[in-house]
Amino acid sequence: MNEIDKKDRKLLYYLNKNARLSDSQLSKMVEVSKNTVKYRKQRLIKLGVIRNFSTIINLGAIGYSTMVVLFRFKEELYSDKEILPFFKDNKNIIWSMTLSGGYDLLVEFAVKGIDNFQVVIQECLYALTDKIIEYKTFFSGEILRTTPLIKEVYVDLDLQDILGFKRNITSKPSLSNTQKLLLNLMSKDSTMSIVDLSESVKKSIPIVRGELKRLQDEGIVLRYTALIDTAKLGYSKYLCKIELNSTNQEELGELKKRITNNGSITYAFMDMFSFSIIFLCSVRSTEALDRLLRDIKKEFGGLIKDQEQYIVKEQLKQTYFPDSAIE
Repeated sequence: MNEIDKKDRKLLYYLNKNARLSDSQLSKMVEVSKNTVKYRKQRLIKLGVIRNFSTIINLGAIGYSTMVVLFRFKEELYSDKEILPFFKDNKNIIWSMTLSGGYDLLVEFAVKGIDNFQVVIQECLYALTDKIIEYKTFFSGEILRTTPLIKEVYVDLDLQDILGFKRNITSKPSLSNTQKLLLNLMSKDSTMSIVDLSESVKKSIPIVRGELKRLQDEGIVLRYTALIDTAKLGYSKYLCKIELNSTNQEELGELKKRITNNGSITYAFMDMFSFSIIFLCSVRSTEALDRLLRDIKKEFGGLIKDQEQYIVKEQLKQTYFPDSAIE
């Protein structure tokens, strides 16, 4: 981890847990001055370790489904002038990255059900019909793990527990226009001050405070976090797909638990339609990746039909709230 010391790693841990902690709170936790906290945060941003501050949002609680699509194209992505700009401008996309391997691009869409997804994917196929060789769709309905920071970064540190939000979910929430605007803003920068949020949504400070609390209490806002580029910490990122061939629920439950608790995995979901588990991991070497996959196959070999992995070349977009939701 070039240029990253223990204090930096502590700071990353706490920002990963709650990016809205004040500099005063962080200074006590990291045991440095408030000015040092400000300096270190800016330095980590400048180094590219922190890419952005975002808000992890429970899209399922507000009626959205997420669909992951793997694309393979005829042309090399970076030499084509249409493909990446098309996906960059798509307001339904919340996550995208370029890959090396059997597929060239991963895209995650946030949609209002299957019918909406069919419209969205048909728009993609129509716009890029002469460029796409094939695509494969996965329903990312059961999220197993989502955290921008891998455990190895902080496992040796003496850290304080950070409590999550208290939930008081009584019914399926319905979002007001103000709440939608707040979620959109906070997904792009979870460190925005209450004053700035108030000015942006044209509501009073007490109203904004109340709306944010309701979003937390109702289980819509799950966490304010720092989006961390593990490549800048010396790790390689891989997308892995495990295709399953058994419906043994006990074994499947154990496999999902293994994936959920693996500290090298930053994002994982189960697709019951294709009967696959897809996950994103960060490891030091190909040997470490091979060891991770071999250990899974050794324990769950009877459950696994096939494994595939792709190198993540570049993350193009990551947010937790689609721009289409505020139209």
